[in-house]
Amino acid sequence: MYMDVKIKLNGKLIIDSVDQDMVLLDFCRKHNCFSVKRGCESGNCGLCTVLLDGKPVLSCSMPIGRADGRAVDTLEAVSYTHLRAHETKANGRPGYGPFRLLPQAQLLFGEERL
Repeated sequence: MYMDVKIKLNGKLIIDSVDQDMVLLDFCRKHNCFSVKRGCESGNCGLCTVLLDGKPVLSCSMPIGRADGRAVDTLEAVSYTHLRAHETKANGRPGYGPFRLLPQAQLLFGEERL
């Protein structure tokens, strides 16, 4: 069974007809947000973390219907400068170590968690 959803994904309003059993992770990847990863599929690893109305959620366990009419931000929405600042804080100096290895959840939860 299909349902229509309106989700503001990384600042862009997306209106789509999706399977009602779809989870938010699959919706994000369907719309080219490949920073959202499928890791453990049980909500333990944090690779699927996105911001839903500014609050971190695990997209692998979030039914798409709960995101309808809301704003979702992924790492694609985070500026390169912001990522470099996190990289510097985590590694002690700018440009040291690839920021892609920092856990996605840490980047989205904010600096206080690093």
